[in-house]
Amino acid sequence: LTMGDLCASFSREQEEQNGIRTQLKALDAQKDAVRAQQKAIREKCQYVKVEDIDAAIERLENEMAHTSMPLNEEKKIVVQISELRKSKALVKELFESSGGAVDPAARDALYAQLKAVGEKITSLKAEEQEQRKI
Repeated sequence: LTMGDLCASFSREQEEQNGIRTQLKALDAQKDAVRAQQKAIREKCQYVKVEDIDAAIERLENEMAHTSMPLNEEKKIVVQISELRKSKALVKELFESSGGAVDPAARDALYAQLKAVGEKITSLKAEEQEQRKI
């Protein structure tokens, strides 16, 4: 290979490397956005599973049905049950947004490509050094 060919190959490889890094940054940004959304939802409700919410509702309804309590207390429990039912939608949203999480295999494939391009660049640099010695 001539020096010009080496420089052209080197430039192509660097462009490919930059493209892969850009894709990795986009994946990281997507992952961070999903995490931030999930954190916001977790802060809004104390339960993170629909089953947990159902169990809490059932427990409160059972408590209302089998325990004698003042009307004021009963109203509080009804409000709690209502809030729990509303939070169910938030929890479902949390799990749906989890589906948008970044696929680790995609990241691994990009890292493998980045490593291969890095190795090509290293070999091109070594070849360029050999050419300069001549």
